[in-house]
Amino acid sequence: MYINAMSKTTNLQQRIAAFVQLGNLMQHLSVSEKWPGFESGLTEDEYEQALREIEQQHIFNGWFTPDNIQKALTSWATLLQEKSLNDWVSSYNLQESSSLKTIAIICAGNIPMVGFHDILCTLITGNKAYIKLSSDDARLIPL
Repeated sequence: MYINAMSKTTNLQQRIAAFVQLGNLMQHLSVSEKWPGFESGLTEDEYEQALREIEQQHIFNGWFTPDNIQKALTSWATLLQEKSLNDWVSSYNLQESSSLKTIAIICAGNIPMVGFHDILCTLITGNKAYIKLSSDDARLIPL
């Protein structure tokens, strides 16, 4: 899987805003709410499909119960808030660069979405991610 979701023209604040939107979606999905509307960034069908995918993860990995996935989504939703992200990145000297690097990420699969942190770190810095998902967690991150 190759992710270059952030183009060269996006700046750090735009990338943070994108992750904040993702955090909001994770929050909605973590509580299995009905479709919250277009503010989720998904259509009603896409949202319902995401909820079904979460419910079925235990078929592919017995440890990935809906409760464990909801805990992971809730944790990420809490961390993907604008203040949290700004506080985190302010600790580093992140400079916009015209030469992006491609970072290879090999994800573990023992905890739902455990590789998401590495992906976040890569994309928030403006780089590209080349990802090898674990066969035990090959559906949640793409979701």
